[in-house]
Amino acid sequence: MKRRRTVLTLACAAALLLQVFLPGGAPLLRVQGEGAAGGQEGGASLSEKGDTYAAYLARYADAARPRLPEDIRRAAVIGGGQWVLGMLRGAYTGEDDYYDRDWQEDTTDSPITIPTVEAAADAELTLTAGRTRTLTAQEVYQTVKDAVVTVAVDLGGGKMSVGTGILFREDGYFVTNQHVVAGGSACTVLLADGTPYEANYIASDADYDVAVLKIDGTGFPTADFGNSDTLEVGETVYAIGTPLNLEMGGTFTDGIVSSVNREMQQTAGTSMPLIQTNAALNNGNSGGPLINSCGQVVGINFMKMYARASTVEGLGFAIPSVQVERVVNDLLTYGAVQPEPVLGLMVRQLPDQLADKLWGIRVESVTPGGAAERAGIQEGDYVLAADDRETLSSSDVLKARWQHHVGDTMTMTIWRDGEIFTVTLELKQAGQN
Repeated sequence: MKRRRTVLTLACAAALLLQVFLPGGAPLLRVQGEGAAGGQEGGASLSEKGDTYAAYLARYADAARPRLPEDIRRAAVIGGGQWVLGMLRGAYTGEDDYYDRDWQEDTTDSPITIPTVEAAADAELTLTAGRTRTLTAQEVYQTVKDAVVTVAVDLGGGKMSVGTGILFREDGYFVTNQHVVAGGSACTVLLADGTPYEANYIASDADYDVAVLKIDGTGFPTADFGNSDTLEVGETVYAIGTPLNLEMGGTFTDGIVSSVNREMQQTAGTSMPLIQTNAALNNGNSGGPLINSCGQVVGINFMKMYARASTVEGLGFAIPSVQVERVVNDLLTYGAVQPEPVLGLMVRQLPDQLADKLWGIRVESVTPGGAAERAGIQEGDYVLAADDRETLSSSDVLKARWQHHVGDTMTMTIWRDGEIFTVTLELKQAGQN
C-alpha cells in the first residue's frame, strides 16, 4: 500500500488525544482518553439495553464522578505520547502499491486524468442492515470472489499502480482506494475470470482514501456490503485482493478483528476510527474488501503498518463500511465528500464507571455559539447517547457525526446532576474535510 503523504498517527492507547479542528484552530470535536479505552461492543440502541436508563440513573446519581489521581493521569498522557513518538521514530508508514515498487515517489497529490463519467442519478451504495447465516471460509470466498476486481492504473513513464476494487452495482460501479488511482491517466480492470475492461473515473477523496470508478456493461456480480458497526473483536474476517503483482489476483487470506475503533487522525479535519485486523495484507490489497463470516463486505483495506528497522506483523487497517457508504454516496451525488458538521464540544472519555460497564462521555467544554451550546449542553454534562445509540467511547460520537451533513439535526442524551434528558443539535456549521 502506497506511502501516504499524511502521517497517520495511531492513537490506540488510553489517555491519547484525538483532536479535530476547524480552520483557524476552533475545535470541531476534541476527545481525550482517560483510563480504559474499552467500548468495543458499543453502538447498541438504548431500547436494546437489558437495563433501563432509569435504573442506570438510580445507581449513577449516587456515584461520585470518577477522577483518576492527577499524577496517574499525567503519567498516562506522558507515557502514551512517548509510545506514539516511538512509532514515528521507527518509521511506521503505509506501504507502496506500485507494481514496480517505486515507493520513493508519492503520487497522492498528482492529478487524476483517467477519462471521467457522470454517475447515474440513482447510483448509490447501500448497506445490508442485518446478518445472514455464518459461512465456511470456502463459502465466503465463493460468495465474494467474482465481485472483486484487479485495478491496474497507468502512471506514465512505464509505471503502473496495482490495487484491488469491489463491485457494488450490477452496472459496473466499484470502489477502491484513492491512492491506487492517484496520478493515473488510464485504468484497466480485470474481472475474476481475467476479462479486461477500461474503467472511467467518477470521483475520489484523498483524505478518506476512497475512489469510485465505473466499467461499462450490465449484469456484473456484486458484493453485499454489511454494517461494520456489528463487528466484534475476535471475530473472523477475510480479505481478497491482488498482492504484489497481477498474477496474484484473487488471493484469499483470513484473520480476526483486532480492534473496531482504532483512531486515526489524518488531517486537521479528518479522523476515522478504523478496523484493525491481522489478516495478511500486502502491496496490491489496497481497495479490496474486508469480509465478515457472513460473506458481507464490512471494510475497505487500505493500510498496514511496518517498520524498516524491525519485524512488524498483523497490523492491517480497513475503512469501516459505514464510513465507506457515506463517502461513496457523497462522491456519487455531489462529486466530492461533503464537509462534516461541527458539534462544538470537547469531550473526555472516562474509565469504566459501573459493574455493568455503562459509560458516559464527559463534556469538558463547549464552543461559544456552537451547535452544542445552542442545544443547551454545558461543561460537566455527560453524553450517554448520540442519535439514540450509546456513547461507550469517543468513537461512538464520531460515528454519529459521520451520518450527518450540514443542515441536519442530531440528538444527544445528556446526564446532568442526576437527571437524564435529550437535546437536539442543529448542525449549521461545517468543518474542514
